Amino acid sequence: MNDLITTRMGLRNLTNEELTRSLAAAASRERRATIEVIAHIHEFMIRRLYIEYGCTSLFAYLTTHLHFSEATAQNRIDAARMLNSTPELAEKISSGAVTLTQVSVVAQALRQQTRERISTHPPTPIAESNESGTNDTELLSPLALFSSIEGLDSKNSAVVVARKLNIKPIIHEKVRPQQDESIRLEVTLSKEEWAALRQARDLLSHRNPNASVSDVIAEVTKYFVNREYPRIANRRNSKNTSDPKSETLRSAAQNPTPPTRSAKVKRIAIPAVTRRLIFARDRHCQWVHPPTGTKCRSTFLLQIDHRVSVCAGGSNEPENLQLLCATHNRWKFEHA
Repeated sequence: MNDLITTRMGLRNLTNEELTRSLAAAASRERRATIEVIAHIHEFMIRRLYIEYGCTSLFAYLTTHLHFSEATAQNRIDAARMLNSTPELAEKISSGAVTLTQVSVVAQALRQQTRERISTHPPTPIAESNESGTNDTELLSPLALFSSIEGLDSKNSAVVVARKLNIKPIIHEKVRPQQDESIRLEVTLSKEEWAALRQARDLLSHRNPNASVSDVIAEVTKYFVNREYPRIANRRNSKNTSDPKSETLRSAAQNPTPPTRSAKVKRIAIPAVTRRLIFARDRHCQWVHPPTGTKCRSTFLLQIDHRVSVCAGGSNEPENLQLLCATHNRWKFEHA
């Protein structure tokens, strides 16, 4: 605890640039330490020392004796096994080109490919790649797989690896009732369906920043039912208008309650047509990191920002407006 306090006190005296360099150096040391841990795990696995400590597997030893989380333990076991056949992987992990999560992605994909081959036909030996580097064999090489996913996140890494190994998509739907009468739903979505679901979650983020996929599905379902039910009720009761319930539904559909407005207006509101124009034009956060020129591009909690603030004479004209995510909008305000 004392060491942590001393370190934190020392970091407070650093400039932003010095702190950034110090953090990068600490991350590099952590990756090198991770490689050392993986090397120990590999040797520990070969000697099967976990049996002497009453564990039936290396995974059980890492989680019970070293108190690793299940995901941390599995990542390091996958890396230890992969380093046995691909020692070049150590340098990629140490440099940060490949993460342990990506190692697990490749390991899981290779295991799935093996299961698919066994289920269809006996496994065939993998020939060595030629100098051209363009044949299918090289795509099955673990080293080539890791080279193809350098710098990618885990989701894109999984897509690239699945394509390289020609792993068939798993399409199924499972509905499992649970003890509290809730339902556990397992489905497969297409690329377009997943993109639409993510867009719906981003739109919902203003009301619920922590919305899960199940929250989005529930909200979309409620919206669809609330929109369609009055229409269906109107059609059903068009022949019988004496039903008071149908009259209530028809009245609610035709005369929705107008949204309440704040009595106190501090500034001229941006017209709705202008807001739609800005969202259609920018689509994502326009904040740019000055040193690197990297744009945020987040679609989460988007807000319309004045490039020149209203207090400084900025207008509501489109050229003075841009989309920023809530985080960078707040950051701009705090550093103005």
